[in-house]
Amino acid sequence: MSHYMTWKEYVTIYKLYRDRRPESELVDLANVSGKNIINLCCGSDDIMELCMNRGAKSFEGIDACFAMLYGLVEKKSKFPKGTVELYNQDVMQALEYREGKEKQYDVVFCRQAINYWFSELIIAKLASLMSDGGVFIFNTFANLPSPTPRVKEYTIEGDKFVEISYSIFNKNGGMDVHHIQAREGHEPHMTNFAWIKPNDFMEVLNKHFEWVDRIEKGKVHIYVCKKSAYFANT
Repeated sequence: MSHYMTWKEYVTIYKLYRDRRPESELVDLANVSGKNIINLCCGSDDIMELCMNRGAKSFEGIDACFAMLYGLVEKKSKFPKGTVELYNQDVMQALEYREGKEKQYDVVFCRQAINYWFSELIIAKLASLMSDGGVFIFNTFANLPSPTPRVKEYTIEGDKFVEISYSIFNKNGGMDVHHIQAREGHEPHMTNFAWIKPNDFMEVLNKHFEWVDRIEKGKVHIYVCKKSAYFANT
């Protein structure tokens, strides 16, 4: 059954991934103290807690899944009123909503979700909302899964887990990745997203950011993109 998950369902089904604390890998790459931060496709948003505990000035979490955001209300309440805001929007809606407003973002995060929304139009909008010297940090898969479904089985806390990943051609001639995540005693979660080649990421990002670095960490690539005053005015 394919459905939007709540925060609790996410941390239960994706326990192996969550236990690795991937949010730390992203937040550690930015100085968040005193900064305005926005997290696109925030999900369970442990990034929020890390940033606020490290002195962020403000934090906005964006997610198209209301059920996921609903579970973050308790987390939000830990911090001073008005410093953390949550918005039920997709990425394009979020950026268009913020166009023309004075606030600019110093740090932008997107954890393991950019393949759902990446396009040159959206990246251009995002860069226009960032401060001079602002940083955009995201991670994504380093390798395209095989067209032959790959099955991974493991056990955590006595429960059996199964992951199935594979790729297929889409109607536009590109590749889509399909992933099924299952845990014993729980409904499976199924998702699919566009595969984007590393060179395609770099081609678009280099048009809108002064400096782009790709960090290879095993099966994941982390991109760190810095905006400059020159790029803001071209």
